[in-house]
Amino acid sequence: SAPVRWLRHRRTYRRLSPLWHALAEAMPQIVLPRGGLDRFSYRYGVHRRVIEIRDGLLLLRPYCDPVLRDRTETTADGFGPPGPQSAALQEAITIRKALAAYQSRRPATRVHESTTGGTTGPPAGDQVHDPGNSVAGADLESEAEWLMQVSSAFTIAALTVDTTEDAPSGCR
Repeated sequence: SAPVRWLRHRRTYRRLSPLWHALAEAMPQIVLPRGGLDRFSYRYGVHRRVIEIRDGLLLLRPYCDPVLRDRTETTADGFGPPGPQSAALQEAITIRKALAAYQSRRPATRVHESTTGGTTGPPAGDQVHDPGNSVAGADLESEAEWLMQVSSAFTIAALTVDTTEDAPSGCR
């Protein structure tokens, strides 16, 4: 029924707020102007927030350091068994650290130690985290569900993550 859908969209819209507000404040260019009657629709608002969050995550890509990924995974794993909540917390920690690096204009250095003691680019086959291709859903509803979990974990990550480190975040 229409009232149930309206309440579900309103709930989703509100649960996306912590993550969306953090990204929109740091990157106002991701927020597109709203116009017309759709601007009053929570369904439309959810759709926009999902897109704007994904745009923000794409802008954070250069600030994610794959070398430090294990530290992020270890921090997230310390909060419970592996699963959707752990994955969401890991994503939230990654986003929070990358956002701090973005705000201080410290892009990740994509340099790895080689076996000869020197440094090289990323090893062959190393995947740099693609925020547009994380544990995301295949449709808007499942994508919004995943981002709500990440948004909730983003608030928790604020209490558990030190973003003042010199090195940028480890993105998977």
